[in-house]
Amino acid sequence: MTGSHNTYYRISVYQIVFDDFFITSEASWFAACYPFQARFRFQFEKAVVVNGAGGLVVYEKDGGKIGFVGAEITFWYYSHRNLLRSQIEQLKADGCQVVVAVMHGGIEYATRHEKAQRLFAESAMEYGADIVIGHHPHVLQGIDVMNGKTVCYSLGNFVSGMAAPINQVGGLFTFSVVSDGKGGVKIDKPLLTPTVFYYGPNWFNTHVYLLEDYTGDIAASHGVSINGYTLSADAAKKI
Repeated sequence: MTGSHNTYYRISVYQIVFDDFFITSEASWFAACYPFQARFRFQFEKAVVVNGAGGLVVYEKDGGKIGFVGAEITFWYYSHRNLLRSQIEQLKADGCQVVVAVMHGGIEYATRHEKAQRLFAESAMEYGADIVIGHHPHVLQGIDVMNGKTVCYSLGNFVSGMAAPINQVGGLFTFSVVSDGKGGVKIDKPLLTPTVFYYGPNWFNTHVYLLEDYTGDIAASHGVSINGYTLSADAAKKI
């Protein structure tokens, strides 16, 4: 990594619901990890999306590398623990200064994480992951800090066509990669910002709002009304 600033780049992470793709972005670049049985890869403009079993994605910029590895909790728990360990070790050996472990699992629509999610996070960090981020529950769950490392159990939905109000509230997780003053790098300023996905009463006119910008006027025309729901600004803040 080069440059005169200590902050090399800032990474944004969120979930878009196209078969549970997990997306991370920096500027116009995207990479997605989805576990098990590598199926396909496609790209558009400067975007690359990878859907694969324990798939590895390496993001490079200015000589620095961030590695992403995906795993499905159930398969990891019963038969793929050594695979996850070896993949994290491989990313480190390939020069990744930061490794993000993506876990696909947890109970759908549960607002609290389950024991298996925490066990996965603890194990991934033991293997060498620097951040653990979850998806699949389609709702926001809590955040833990373990030995100085951040775990987001579920980011909820950033973009979604799901009907229920609880599925419209998600989170944008950001973190910076900065110099540690010792020739290496470290994670700095991890932040989860709540968001609300909006679609109009005809399913179109979509928009992602920061929760703080989601007002009563916007809520009044939210398309959740198609299925008999409402999502007021106050209700969104309580989810």
